Amino acid sequence: MGSFEDHKREVEKLARNIEDQYDIVRTEFEYYDHTDHTNPVGEIDVAGITEDIFDIYEVKTSHSDYCYETAIDQLLRAGEYFKELYNEAGQDMTIGLYLKIKNEPIEKLGVLNE
Repeated sequence: MGSFEDHKREVEKLARNIEDQYDIVRTEFEYYDHTDHTNPVGEIDVAGITEDIFDIYEVKTSHSDYCYETAIDQLLRAGEYFKELYNEAGQDMTIGLYLKIKNEPIEKLGVLNE
């Protein structure tokens, strides 16, 4: 497994590499339960945001099957959370799910729409 410092470096490197594609790039932020805003339900490694796109990137420093499966679960959970949030706000938003494993290209796992 990769170290915390290694993960942080990979997150920062990815954010720099994609920053020209988005209006806003955020790294390592928690998101909270809709009803209890004190209860974090997950963390996003990197998000790229434009007016109608919210792309979520999960970064892993290990190539293990466990890390891959965990990343997919994290991405799906976050994607569904933000899809619901934007739908409730009446905002059309395309949500892209991406996986970045150290020393590998970015892998697009899917897109969630309404």
